[in-house]
Amino acid sequence: MGLGAATTLAYALFDSFAILLAARLAWGLSWSFIRHASVTNLAATDPAARGQMMGFYSALSRTGGIAGIVLGELMFDIFGFEATFLLLALVSALAVPMPLRVGFTTSEHWRTAKEGGPNALLIAGLCVSAVGPGLVMSTLGFVLMDRFGESLTVAGLAIGIATLNGLLLGSRWIFDTACGPLFGALADRYGMRRSASLFFTSGLLALAALIVGDGVLILSAGILWFFASGTGLQVMLAGEASRHGSGYYARFATAGDVGAAASPLIGWSVVQAAMPNGAVFGAGGLLYVAGFAAALAAFRTKTGVPEHPD
Repeated sequence: MGLGAATTLAYALFDSFAILLAARLAWGLSWSFIRHASVTNLAATDPAARGQMMGFYSALSRTGGIAGIVLGELMFDIFGFEATFLLLALVSALAVPMPLRVGFTTSEHWRTAKEGGPNALLIAGLCVSAVGPGLVMSTLGFVLMDRFGESLTVAGLAIGIATLNGLLLGSRWIFDTACGPLFGALADRYGMRRSASLFFTSGLLALAALIVGDGVLILSAGILWFFASGTGLQVMLAGEASRHGSGYYARFATAGDVGAAASPLIGWSVVQAAMPNGAVFGAGGLLYVAGFAAALAAFRTKTGVPEHPD
């Protein structure tokens, strides 16, 4: 928390690119620690409700992100760039004592887990992050521009493509906030294998609709459908990974980050190859099929961890 506050302060005090880049990298390191500590605490909750708790965690994280964007823009208009980051650094600094006051606990299994979890679950997490946060989100603006031009008219209302792109991308955070706890509870109730089948199948159908569909309404509905399915998968897979211990969850999170970072290269390679824009979603579908197979294999693997109710 302290490192995060310090990096935010650096944005206000320095204008050197090298320093700002170092501060951004340091913030990424800080967020990794914050996320890991939070999931460590979630692992101590009742296993029968872990998916729902992971959903609440995802929802609260996204709510903070949305609030930061809205309030940050408002403060920038009122106070200016430097003052905005000074205020944000102050807010971050006020949060530094909170972990000490609240305290963190870990479950006995989390402390003693040594076997780790199945590699297949890491592959599933990588594929899910590669398709949603990576491939689709990075190329959606191009797909919209290629299909509809710079603007379009819906129900007599002219909408810029950049505005539509922003609204569709923002919907992912809305789904994380509104649906994360619900989807987590569904995974707790019906088990991981059934949940994986439901959310992966739903995501694949959404990608298929994006490939063959025509018109802005169909494409927009397909994107919303896909992001909703992705929310369920992210919550479910993260909850499952948290069962296997601290070190394993760190590998799971890293696998997801690698997928999200590398997959835009796949998407833009498809674009550069002058393929139809639907090929981007086709590449995502192939990755989803691989992730689906890996998830099913992971949930059949015995690792010495008590099985989740199914």
